[in-house]
Amino acid sequence: GVVTPAVVGMAAAAGYDHLAVVRPPDIALLVLGDELLERGSARDGRVRDALGPMLPGWVAWAGGRCFPPVHVPDTLDDLLAELDDANADIVVTTGSTASGPADHLHTALRRLGARWVVDGVAVRPGHPMCLATMPDGRHVIGLPGNPLAAVSAVLTLLLPLVAAMRGETGADEARTEQAILDADVTSHPTQVRLVPVVRSRGDLVVHATPTLRDGPAMLRGLSLADGMAV
Repeated sequence: GVVTPAVVGMAAAAGYDHLAVVRPPDIALLVLGDELLERGSARDGRVRDALGPMLPGWVAWAGGRCFPPVHVPDTLDDLLAELDDANADIVVTTGSTASGPADHLHTALRRLGARWVVDGVAVRPGHPMCLATMPDGRHVIGLPGNPLAAVSAVLTLLLPLVAAMRGETGADEARTEQAILDADVTSHPTQVRLVPVVRSRGDLVVHATPTLRDGPAMLRGLSLADGMAV
């Protein structure tokens, strides 16, 4: 189980001076994209980075320890250098998971000899997400650049990986529950959809209401939600 403050106090009261524990994984965050602004509002054809401020909180929620975000220019050499230099158990990247001219993640991981574990998931939003393992054992999770798609990848790949590294395999499953969806949601013909919802608890069942505004680049629906319907 998790060593909470209460467990530490109980151990001390029982006379223990040391506890053998599995530490939370350290996570480096690389935010990719020349179009991203670190301060102020969107301007001059560039957009404000939302993932750098948002993802450390998600990492903490998942049980990891996040280093301060590092912004990386859209060049292969810069990405190779940052991936090679990141001193963390898990390296999380944002963007560059697709196959456009400025999307270098796949090329960089191949150059560094990474082994692919997951290269795309049949889920919307977030289907270009990926997971690879470096020759030295570090894991790399590629999140799509759109905010809702990135959170989809956090729930799909980062949460179970962190749980496993903390010795809590199956902990992510404890966060799921059955609910009745209170509004129709358009399904995808071949892939699973993740939809932000607000839950309410009746006497016998849990109800979930979609927040709408659930496009892959939208944060408003996610900011109002307290769960994701699968």
